[in-house]
Amino acid sequence: AQVTYRAYENGTRNLPEVASRADILVAAVGRAGFVTADFIKPGTTVIDVGINAVSKEADAGELFGDDPQRLDEIRRRGYTLTGDVHPRQARGRAGAGSVRLPA
Repeated sequence: AQVTYRAYENGTRNLPEVASRADILVAAVGRAGFVTADFIKPGTTVIDVGINAVSKEADAGELFGDDPQRLDEIRRRGYTLTGDVHPRQARGRAGAGSVRLPA
């Protein structure tokens, strides 16, 4: 099998369009929820290696919805951790082999 590897930066023009052609997408951007549904072709294997602290409840609500565990973490610790892939938008588009690292 032949593999083509390409690396892009978050300033790449039309990045969602370019990324949505990938069969495997590795996100290492450094921005919570940067990779949204329009980056992900249905069934794509998504590997999220980003680690981002989210300290505002409004931001956590946008990323996680009404997840009481995440909001409780912010209240207790002052932040919750998430990756570069938007968790709610990726659900249902990313393939079954997708992972969040570190898990």
